[in-house]
Amino acid sequence: MDKRWLILLLFILLLGISFGCGKEIGVRPNQPPIIESFLPESLAPIINEGNSLRFSVIAYDPEGEGLSYCWILDVKEVSVTTEYLFSSRVGDYKMKYLKVIISDGELSVTKSWRITINVPPHVASILSPQEGNRYDPATAIGFAGEAEDFEQGSLNGASLVWSSDIDGQIGVGTAIASQLSLGLHTITLTATDNNCAQNSASITLEIRDDLWKQFNYANHIGGSAIENTFDGEYIWVGTKGGVVRWDIENGTYTKYTTADGLCNNVVRAVAIDSEGNKWFGSGDRWELGDKTKYGNGVCKYDGTTWTNYNFSKGDLVGDNVNAVAVDKQGRLWFGTYNSGVSVFDGETWTVYGIGELPHNRVNSIAVDSPGNVWIGGRYGLTKYDGTNWTIYTDADGWPLAEVYTVGIDPDDNVWVGAVPVIEIPSGDLVAGGVSVLSGTSWTTYTTENSDLSDNGVVAIDFDTAGNAWLGAGDTLCKFDGVSWTNHATSGSIIFTISVDSNDDIWFGSGNIFGIEPGFQREGLAKYDGITSTLYWAEELGGNEASVVEIQANGNIWFGTYDGGLSEFDGSDWTTYTMWNSSLGDWAIQDIARDNSGIWWIAAEEGATWVFDGIDYWFMAEAGGNANAIAVDMNGNVWLGTIAGLKLGVRKYIDGDYIGLPIFYNTSNSGLIDDEVFDIAVSTDYLWFLTPIGISRFDGVTGWVSYSTRQEAIEGNYAEIMTTINENTLWTVDNNNVWIEVGGEYKKYNGSGWTIYPDIIAAVEGDYTDLLSTKYLSEFWKIDGKDNIWVNVPGGAVKYDGIAWTTYYPPEEGGLKVIDLNDNKWFGGFGIWRYTVD
Repeated sequence: MDKRWLILLLFILLLGISFGCGKEIGVRPNQPPIIESFLPESLAPIINEGNSLRFSVIAYDPEGEGLSYCWILDVKEVSVTTEYLFSSRVGDYKMKYLKVIISDGELSVTKSWRITINVPPHVASILSPQEGNRYDPATAIGFAGEAEDFEQGSLNGASLVWSSDIDGQIGVGTAIASQLSLGLHTITLTATDNNCAQNSASITLEIRDDLWKQFNYANHIGGSAIENTFDGEYIWVGTKGGVVRWDIENGTYTKYTTADGLCNNVVRAVAIDSEGNKWFGSGDRWELGDKTKYGNGVCKYDGTTWTNYNFSKGDLVGDNVNAVAVDKQGRLWFGTYNSGVSVFDGETWTVYGIGELPHNRVNSIAVDSPGNVWIGGRYGLTKYDGTNWTIYTDADGWPLAEVYTVGIDPDDNVWVGAVPVIEIPSGDLVAGGVSVLSGTSWTTYTTENSDLSDNGVVAIDFDTAGNAWLGAGDTLCKFDGVSWTNHATSGSIIFTISVDSNDDIWFGSGNIFGIEPGFQREGLAKYDGITSTLYWAEELGGNEASVVEIQANGNIWFGTYDGGLSEFDGSDWTTYTMWNSSLGDWAIQDIARDNSGIWWIAAEEGATWVFDGIDYWFMAEAGGNANAIAVDMNGNVWLGTIAGLKLGVRKYIDGDYIGLPIFYNTSNSGLIDDEVFDIAVSTDYLWFLTPIGISRFDGVTGWVSYSTRQEAIEGNYAEIMTTINENTLWTVDNNNVWIEVGGEYKKYNGSGWTIYPDIIAAVEGDYTDLLSTKYLSEFWKIDGKDNIWVNVPGGAVKYDGIAWTTYYPPEEGGLKVIDLNDNKWFGGFGIWRYTVD
């Protein structure tokens, strides 16, 4: 380069330095890092305990220099990258502070977050029910649980969800009641807080259909049919206590009830089709009252499965079925009480009524060998030949106003039986008896023109020789075409006759109105041409249990309104009635066992009996007319007497039923009324329930009465006690009277009344006071686990101290007693035993 140019360049450079002294010209300062974005965007994130959350930043340096990162959790350095994964641990503090410092070596920038750790709800173990409990599908199980949240406190409502692994969600809240389907359920209570954190607890429950066992009276016979199989011959019998299959060879039996799948325990008609299916018509033509309420249609049993056909399903024309028959085409004919006939061909239903029939009441159906169907009922007999209907009435030459049974003999003659009836409006008595249609001519037999034993004929069958066997009243009669012979007496009306392959005659009997079965000997009997043998399905003596008591050895005694006394030892039954013991009555109103083991029995009409385990004695003078019995704390026996004579109360010192008793009435004591409905015993007092109030006695001289007829004695009795009657539910403890009126439970504590709402609503309220009493009573009882049981309409509720569970027996009934094995016995139609859960 030219030296001149070099000198000039150097001069310019020096000149620039000289001018810059003390002043910067054209140089920029260092800039801090800049954060472009960050996650999470919320600077106050919430994280559930035990969960993780990723934090990150994106930053750059304006001068393009490299950056360093420093993440600090509270006071501890935790990361030096552009991101940090925060993981909470169980038990961490509620708040955490996190920041990241981004630096270019000289300058830095900071981003901070305040982290809230959400603690999931704490779920206590499910409080009720207990792990492994068993229930019936009809039981409304009470569930109770609780959950506590760190932030919210106690959770309730929709925050608590109950679910089943089989049925799905079953309810929400701290307490629910739910029925469950069959199977082994895992029940889970899940708690969710406002931040969607959850926790849960689970138990397992088993739902079974074999926990209820029915014991009832199955000896009032309504219908029967013979079945021949490759392994034997059987007679199927319909009763008021279910269906009984008797083995003709050895006399053993199997009983089927609604607990097994039978549609109704009152079975009036039985038929067996060509495939061996059994058909049972439910309902009872003899029952008083609204007959439409008794039936539940027809049940078919194929040996494994039960199938119900009824009106509500669109099948039968009516549910009270008096007659069942199978025609030559295999069609089923069902005659109903007041609705005509339904015919079922396996797929479709056909109905016949007035027009084809003289009346819709059908009592019997039979099929002859050509296939004609003969239908007997109100006002006559009808024949259907597959096309035409022919109605026969008394105008055709026979005097029967109502046909109760139809039979076809081997020669296809038609036999129709009836009972005497009063003709309306004339009021004349129309004779019953039996009429035979042979071809076109009728022959009628009654007690007036033959040796027929009774004009009430409601059962007919024929042996292989063509002899007719008739149930005439309570007598089994044979007619060989020439002469009549009486062969056996049942003791009550013979409703059904079936002849087996050996020509043995099986006949079943019952009382015409279905009452007093213990008084009139009922059951299934076999006549073999020489002797008559009774077959009895041994269980309860009657289907209405009035009172139940437990012996110290665990045996249970049942007094029934309609069949005497029955004893159950855990496996076998023994029934005492007028015809198999010296017990002089059948309708038992109360029983009690004194300290010496003697049973005191109050029967209908106030008759009192004493039973020592072998013999019965009638207490003619000393204890007659009693309808309530109790044994006090000193072993004395108290008998409360009935209306009419209005005798008051009798006391037997230490159970001495030989000597004369002490007698109390309104004239010589403080007893409020001489008619005593019931007696209760507490620790210190005897209490007497009467039509006008309650009297309390200390056993010496102290009487206190609470009357419905006084405006007030220490309380408003006029309002509380106006509905007292012999069916009033009540109990006592030392100082309190408890009484149920109209679904409300009321307590008098000596100074005033406390009213408790309907016990069914107890799941919504606090009934601690009501349930604190632990005295066995008619409407609440204590089981072996200290659970309290309270009778409600149709069943009973159990309170385990936490939750309420409602138990409904398959047929309505209240809890009668809890046995020594903690099984629960309910009285409804018969007795139902519930195996402990």
